[in-house]
Amino acid sequence: MKLIVGLGNPGLEYKYTRHNIGADFIDFIARRYNLNFVEKFKGLFTDFLHNNEKYFLLKPQTYMNHSGDSVNLAVNFYKLSPESIYIVADDLDIPLGKYKIQIGKYPKSHNGINDVIAKLGYSNIHFVRIGIEARTPSERKLIKGADYVLQKTDFDFSPTFESISQRLFS
Repeated sequence: MKLIVGLGNPGLEYKYTRHNIGADFIDFIARRYNLNFVEKFKGLFTDFLHNNEKYFLLKPQTYMNHSGDSVNLAVNFYKLSPESIYIVADDLDIPLGKYKIQIGKYPKSHNGINDVIAKLGYSNIHFVRIGIEARTPSERKLIKGADYVLQKTDFDFSPTFESISQRLFS
């Protein structure tokens, strides 16, 4: 079993913002497998079988800074081990459209991830870090990261999502 969590904020005002890239990835997977979400674990939840493996998809609806509440409920309900947990989130340290999947390595300033770690009590889980940084050095001085992540983006992340899904579901 694998739990794949896409971090983001609920509500239309946050849809397609850089900070919601994790939730957008979950929507991408749900469309691919024609899945419907139900409200569960303080989030939107669904599950499916692929290659004889059970996958759970979760989009916390607790707002980013309280994502750990939702994740902790799902992890405890299914008694999941750390190695079966994948947190998908935006990362300003990675160039736009690139990604990294690493165990225990995450952006320390990401409040959603920090809340997940605090609520779980450990950080030795998989982090799928999707790059959203496209500012020039001069733009970084003008636009704070906290403001930048909440801006809408029309960048096509489909190739990135496709590459990630191939790694997660193979």
